[in-house]
Amino acid sequence: MKRFIQNFCEGFYDGIKNKDEISYQQVEDVFMKLIPSMIQKIIMVIIALLVSIPFLWKFQFQNKFNLWILELLLWIVWIHNTLDLEPFKKLMKSIRK
Repeated sequence: MKRFIQNFCEGFYDGIKNKDEISYQQVEDVFMKLIPSMIQKIIMVIIALLVSIPFLWKFQFQNKFNLWILELLLWIVWIHNTLDLEPFKKLMKSIRK
């Protein structure tokens, strides 16, 4: 996992044009915190969606698939709201300069 994140950071850093203002360590620090947290939350969402399937089949809803998609969208919003994206936003702002 750590090697995957390091490879990702290396590729991300190679794509940065203004390397004078940002260091590789800053990029690695941001992604070392963000990626594991994101993967953990995605796994939780997949488990929650799989657990919800029997409940959707048990109750007589007209559009079970639409309810499942709605639940997926709600989980995506939850992931977005619970991730700490502030370091990532700062990193992207310093890259744009």
